[in-house]
Amino acid sequence: MIFPHQKPNIFKRIKWRFKDAWDLIRYDIPYFFKNLWRFRKEMWNYRDWDYHHALSMLRASLFHLCEYIDKKGLEIDESRKKKVYYMKRSIYLIDIILKDDFTELAEKRLGYEFSHFSLEFEPIEREGETFYSLKETRSPEEVAKDRKLFDESSKIEKEIWLELFEILQGNHFKADFLTDSSLKDKSYEEFMDGKGLINWWD
Repeated sequence: MIFPHQKPNIFKRIKWRFKDAWDLIRYDIPYFFKNLWRFRKEMWNYRDWDYHHALSMLRASLFHLCEYIDKKGLEIDESRKKKVYYMKRSIYLIDIILKDDFTELAEKRLGYEFSHFSLEFEPIEREGETFYSLKETRSPEEVAKDRKLFDESSKIEKEIWLELFEILQGNHFKADFLTDSSLKDKSYEEFMDGKGLINWWD
């Protein structure tokens, strides 16, 4: 142990420098190129202007994390399989968000599809000028159904975002064991439900 008033001698400094250099060559550089390959698609498509690209990076990270813990994880199956399930569930939810599949899910839930209609414009004369307005070619029944589908797709979008972050947040933190007496006598396997990004490690 080195105390504040002690300085490492020259040999220790040289030893630490060699260790840093070895770690750089043996671990950091290989991992850098490995990660370039792993995230090549996300990096190629990455842009600064919306959440879509940040979510793509998270999805790729979760995929590799899930693969590692599922196939190489040392944790016992009782808790490991729960984590793997929720990792895969998170990836599935992110895929829905990235593909914007809310409309398709709404159609499946309500049992009918959005109406298919052609775009027609009608001329409108105003103050000697001609303007064009989109003409409604749907029946009142089709308009009502389309409105329900739109509302349902919006609800599903909210449900999916909330479920995703509920999974990532998890139910328990270290602080809970200091304040919640019901957790103090439980084993890790008993309270670990598989949720919580903070718990996904091996």
